Amino acid sequence: MSNKTFIRILIVIAIAGVLLTAAHMAYIAYAYGNSSIIQFVAREYWP
Repeated sequence: MSNKTFIRILIVIAIAGVLLTAAHMAYIAYAYGNSSIIQFVAREYWP
């Protein structure tokens, strides 16, 4: 595998990881706004 190919694969994997993390953060924000159970737990642990 050439250096150029390796760098491209590494960049694609890094971008996929960032997008997956961003999607999880967006879902957590959505769920927090729409779930009273999550809000209750959050208030109990982070006053």
